[in-house]
Amino acid sequence: MQAHPNLRPTLRRGKITFILALACLALGIPAAYAENEVELNDVVLLSVGENKIQAIQAVRQISWMGLAQAKKLVESAPAPVREGVTKMEAAAAIKALEGVKCTAEMRPSKITDARRYAVFLTKFSAANKPQFAALIQNANGWDEARATQALTTLPAMVKEGMTKPEAERLQAVLATSNAEAEIRVAAK
Repeated sequence: MQAHPNLRPTLRRGKITFILALACLALGIPAAYAENEVELNDVVLLSVGENKIQAIQAVRQISWMGLAQAKKLVESAPAPVREGVTKMEAAAAIKALEGVKCTAEMRPSKITDARRYAVFLTKFSAANKPQFAALIQNANGWDEARATQALTTLPAMVKEGMTKPEAERLQAVLATSNAEAEIRVAAK
């Protein structure tokens, strides 16, 4: 079986692009539009403004880094803050950094894995339950009751829709709090 000529260039690029190409074909739109769908970018912090503390806080919010990691990144600028994200995610991260007087730019990413990942909490100390509930609450924009409810059954999803490096960073942050977490491909 041979692929339609409009689909041939996209078959190598992955399942998402292939599905988009099929949709384009069904709608009579050239498949070239689907080829550009998965374009990943990195957000690079170029310089820090006057307030280093605000810059560290912004980097922590954007990247899921711990305090020590964020401080080290801010001090070693220029450095990548987010890797392998969409243009929209990169633009939001740059806007947040510029809001605290930092300079950042978007660069094409070397990451080719367009899949999104989720981090699940599999084991944690009951004494740290409020800390993890707050983490889940902030990560997902949930209210406190919903975040606490999420922790009643393990594994509990902490955050989904992240790139692989971001998920690994979050897993490392959780490990510093004596928790165990696993990374899974997000179901989207």
